Amino acid sequence: MGRRVGIALFKRTSRVVTLTPPGAQLFAELRAAHIHIEQALRDVRWSAGLEGRVLRVGFATTLPEKLRGVSAAAFERRYPDCRTVSSGLPTTDLFGWLGRDWPVDVFVTWMPAAYAPVQPRLNIGPVIHLVPRAIMLPAGHPLIGRGTVDIEDLSAFEVVYPQVPDWFRELWVPATTPSGRPLRRRHTAARYIEDVLRLVAQSGLAHLTYASLLTAYRRPGVVLAPLTGLPPMPVRAVWPDGPNGSYARAFAELAPDAFAKAAG
Repeated sequence: MGRRVGIALFKRTSRVVTLTPPGAQLFAELRAAHIHIEQALRDVRWSAGLEGRVLRVGFATTLPEKLRGVSAAAFERRYPDCRTVSSGLPTTDLFGWLGRDWPVDVFVTWMPAAYAPVQPRLNIGPVIHLVPRAIMLPAGHPLIGRGTVDIEDLSAFEVVYPQVPDWFRELWVPATTPSGRPLRRRHTAARYIEDVLRLVAQSGLAHLTYASLLTAYRRPGVVLAPLTGLPPMPVRAVWPDGPNGSYARAFAELAPDAFAKAAG
């Protein structure tokens, strides 16, 4: 290969062989091509039915726990030839995966909009569930003790939000309250809810979240309370285009009715 490109690709000593800078560049280019070829072969095998029928379903770790079992069971009843493999994933990873291979075929998460201005295109299913909003506060915060906190009350305090795109942030933590008061937003690189819990407890910041967390997560030094003044947050299934897109769409369309029946 070195003769073919006309430049040294390796640096050799008596003990070790390493890549030269041109060699490292060529390796990176060839590795990307190799990954693309392998993905194309997997897609062809899937379309031909040679890979078996498995739908990899991710669920945001902050979702109501019942969603996972109910939606997966409904899908497998309708499509007994395809089994689901479920996993829990951080909500913010939805946007980190765009542009790369997803570790799942469909992701059930908090999705406030029916359209996402992202590339590659993201398919978004119907609303599965609507969850009222809540507020996460550190122990000793002035708003604790009211029972319910209104979004207008937060204009005097800093509110932390994780690393998400601007369009998503505005629907999760708006820049202003409904009456027009600005919210003092602070960005954090935290990816996991456990990191946010720790940050709130240690920094004194507030965090807008969901009522389903009121019983799911407990941490000393953090109090969760119902929040009024913002609409409930929709839960939807999202998925990229691909050879398993028809199964992903079927999962997204079956989940709302299945969860509604389970919730009674």
